[in-house]
Order: sequence, then structure tokens, then C-alpha cells
Amino acid sequence: MERVYEFTGPYNTLTTKKKLERLPDRDIKEMLDAEIDVYQLIYKPYGLTQEDLSEDLKEKIGIAVFRNQSGEYLSLPTRYVKYDINELDNVDYTGRGIVIDLGALPSNENIDDVLEDIKIYIEHRLGIKPIVNEIKTSETSIDLEEHNTYEAGRELLKTDEDNYYLSLLKCKEEKETLLTYIEEVDECAIAEHCDCD
Repeated sequence: MERVYEFTGPYNTLTTKKKLERLPDRDIKEMLDAEIDVYQLIYKPYGLTQEDLSEDLKEKIGIAVFRNQSGEYLSLPTRYVKYDINELDNVDYTGRGIVIDLGALPSNENIDDVLEDIKIYIEHRLGIKPIVNEIKTSETSIDLEEHNTYEAGRELLKTDEDNYYLSLLKCKEEKETLLTYIEEVDECAIAEHCDCD
């Protein structure tokens, strides 16, 4: 995930308001074992000494690795990395979608009511107004006998031609109304019983 980072100490000149992608941190010892000259590449250019490298190695400080939007890499000791203060006040958002594969259906079948069902359901559950469109993914033909067999199987699975989700909401509202009525009747019965006593 890309964020804006603030760098401290000798690396503060690298701080920008541009977002960077943070890659997995690297272990200094593993880098040295791989014959990577950590001091010349990461420490010396920013005025740090061999003693600074030795201290980080002793304290098991990692090397943070970043990649900017141009594909360039940046590495520095993790002790000098922190999130940008302003960035911590933000909330990350991701564009998201849902893919529903309906398989092959008769080309003349209208599914606008189904799209509307999906749209209403998402609106009620997520509080957003989604854009729901139909796309064609393939075209084929089958003989009439196979078509009739397929349609017969579909009819067995169908439960409601109306808006199924709205029907459920209506049933829920009717249930709540009925429960409220029952509670009121119980209260009246209790009140009348108390009066009789």
C-alpha cells in the first residue's frame, strides 16, 4: 500500500509529499552475507559512519526499502522512518467491484429486474448507489431439446419473480409490526387483570 512517509535524521532531505510503496524490510546481516556493500550504498552517502552501521547491526535494525511511482528504489535504516503526520489523519479507500458469472442464458431473456434486485440489495447493505450493468462474455447455440431440458431445470430453482430482497424487507417490517401489536395486547391484558384485582 502506498503512503506518504517522513524520514528523519540525515535522511530528512528525502521526505516528499509523494506516496511511496514500502517493500519488505531487509536484514543488514543477510545483506552483508550477500556481499552487498551496505555502508557505501546506504550509510556513507548520508554522512553516517561505519560505527553507525555496526550499532544498527548490533541492535538488529532493519533496512527499509521503498519504491516511488517512477519505479526508483530508496533504502535507509528503519530507525529513520515514520509515517507522515498528515497521512495518519487520512483513511485509505480502494475501488472495488463484484463479478457475477451467470453462465449462458437465452439471448432474448431480459434480466433488468435481476440487475435492479442486485442494485437495491447493495444499496441497503452498503449504503451506496452502485452502477450495475450487464455485459456479454460469450455466445453459443444449443438445440431445442437441450434448451427445453435446461429451462425445466431452471424453473425448479426459481422461487420468486418479484423483487426477492424487497419482499424479505417487507416481511421483516410486517414481523416487527406484528410483534409490536402483540406487546401492546399483552400490556392491555396485564392492565385489565390488575384492575380486576
